[in-house]
Amino acid sequence: MDGTTLRGAFQAFVSRERINELARELRVVERVRKLDVAALVWALVVGSGSDDSGQMADVYSAYLGETEHHVVRGSFYEWFTERLAVLLAALTQDAVRRVQASPPVLTGALAGVRDWIVVDSETVTLRDEMADVFPATSTAAGLKIHKRFSLGRNGVVGYEITPARDHDGPLLRLDESWRGMGLIVDLGYASHGLVRDCKRLGVSLILRLKRGWKPRLLRIAGDGGELCEVSGTPALEGLLDSTQDDFVGCDVDYDVVFGSGANRVEARLVGLPASGSNEMHWCITTLRRETHTPALVGQLYRCRWEIECDNRRDKGGARLDQVRAWTLPSVMALIHASLLRTMIADHLTYLDLRDRPSNRPPLHGLAVCLAMAIHAAALRLALAMDEPGRWQRLAKLIRARGHDPNWRSRPSVLDSLRGTTAKPGRPRRARLADCPPDARAFRQSEAA
Repeated sequence: MDGTTLRGAFQAFVSRERINELARELRVVERVRKLDVAALVWALVVGSGSDDSGQMADVYSAYLGETEHHVVRGSFYEWFTERLAVLLAALTQDAVRRVQASPPVLTGALAGVRDWIVVDSETVTLRDEMADVFPATSTAAGLKIHKRFSLGRNGVVGYEITPARDHDGPLLRLDESWRGMGLIVDLGYASHGLVRDCKRLGVSLILRLKRGWKPRLLRIAGDGGELCEVSGTPALEGLLDSTQDDFVGCDVDYDVVFGSGANRVEARLVGLPASGSNEMHWCITTLRRETHTPALVGQLYRCRWEIECDNRRDKGGARLDQVRAWTLPSVMALIHASLLRTMIADHLTYLDLRDRPSNRPPLHGLAVCLAMAIHAAALRLALAMDEPGRWQRLAKLIRARGHDPNWRSRPSVLDSLRGTTAKPGRPRRARLADCPPDARAFRQSEAA
């Protein structure tokens, strides 16, 4: 990542021209005022501060540092109107469309589908005064952000915001646009109808077996891949309570059926020994047995952790869990600003993944978020001044702070599936002549 790449990413998501265009369309400024809309948006999105300070107070301080005109705190908070919230939502939708338009990076075991989509939600606790608009269950008020995260594009390709008490399942609706996609979901979206829709649309589904489901056995796959028909349809009960001792600690591959009559649906059920315990993990999938072994299905399901990491970036790197505003427009403005900040960090990570050389550690999404927070003032100044030298220096700083330090020793499951793990380095005390050819580039020169 260089200065041009960094500037291009920020200009694509939060350029002054696009912000001012939306401000005119939405009439964010109705009369001559001291409000600099672009500076306010940058203060919201490219924020800093800590858990010990209020988020809106930090935005106020950042805005004062970037503009020539002084504004008192009360007048500043009055700028958080419904139109400003709509402007932030429009910028976030622009960011989603830009991520959707990016070509997916699907190498190695991720190939074979148009893209892999992980679906999940995250909950944000709000002040009790928001209970009429966003009722929750465990607390008085809260909202849910239902996200669709692309593994190939390393970013959010869709989201919806609902009250926290709403169930996840109805928000996942499959249509023809999903044909040929891969889908990884957790138990909040599990239903026989989802499995049926995935088979109808050719969606490669991976889903954990839900407690209470009663699969009936149709066929057993042998070690050589041959299928053995089972007489009748015996019920498989207690699978979630089984141990590796019940299956001699090996992978299990079944064809099973759920439901009956018009609700009948067939699927593949694989069981995998859990590492570090005597348990078995069970996954329902529509992936073909000829191309995806049970072990590979298990590895692909582990990629669901990527959306959990994105939720952590939202809350740990973009302060999504610190929305303590009192009014609905302020809440929605802060929510979309946090989402937009994470999307920028995700897009920078995606660009690095697409363009970086194979011997350079990749960027780490949360580390990039934190690096952006550390250099927030410099980033806002670069957006205002738009000088190449500033962007180049910031690119070096974010690259230095934002890379993954464990990439070589502990590559992620996603890196392993992509085939983008590090080549083996030389032994620490080995001579250059004793190193294999593909490891010699990692050895420092004698002069160094």
